[in-house]
Amino acid sequence: MNRHDNSARADELSARAQSAWEEGRRFASEAHDALDEGARSARHEAAEAFGRARNQVGDAARRGWDSARELGANVRHRVDVAGERTTATIKEQPVKAVLVAAAAGALVALLIGALASRSRDGSRHLR
Repeated sequence: MNRHDNSARADELSARAQSAWEEGRRFASEAHDALDEGARSARHEAAEAFGRARNQVGDAARRGWDSARELGANVRHRVDVAGERTTATIKEQPVKAVLVAAAAGALVALLIGALASRSRDGSRHLR
């Protein structure tokens, strides 16, 4: 091999190296662009998913609030009806109503007395 052949071979290797370098830069640029696009797409999809989740939670909260309000109205109505029935019964049978109230009061007093006695007995046994 002479000097001319060596120079031609060096030029060819240099051209190949330059071509490989440019191909590597193109590949890196394309990879960067693909990663950048993937990140943008992921951000967009995450924002959409978050929006859907927020809407679903809001809808569920509204349904829960509506159900609680409806249940409260139902309970209020039942209490009103029970109060009206109790008032009507007291007006129709006042003596019976007084006797039932006295019996209920006596029963509550007996229960309180029994519980108080039991707690005093229990505290003596603990000493």
